[in-house]
Amino acid sequence: MKIWGIVLFVIVLISITIVVILITFKYLIKKNIIKPSKISRIFYNDDEIFIDSWKKTQEKGILKYMIKNVIIETIAIGILGKVIILYKPEMGSLFVYLLTGIIAGLMLTSIYWSENQNRYNQLKEKRKKTLV
Repeated sequence: MKIWGIVLFVIVLISITIVVILITFKYLIKKNIIKPSKISRIFYNDDEIFIDSWKKTQEKGILKYMIKNVIIETIAIGILGKVIILYKPEMGSLFVYLLTGIIAGLMLTSIYWSENQNRYNQLKEKRKKTLV
């Protein structure tokens, strides 16, 4: 039970750190304190860059997008599962964690696609209104 507390603490700590970095970069870029760099773009996409990158992603298709993201999710959850199994062998098999990664990857990817598509459409409408 102790390992679960440590794993949960690490996950929460990493999540909070990423959110703080994301918000910090977004604020600093919006206030023109820093210019977008390759590192900051990992955490924050400005609207123009997002429109261009999402257009390219759409051209490649949802299937390629899903395959890439499902593989990433499966690897991440598989690694986490392997670590858990090392400490608590009775917590299941690697197959269960990989299957969970595939299912979670499919669900999350469809959510990400929908959210990004909505953001893309809103930004395109906003761009049209400002050009008119």
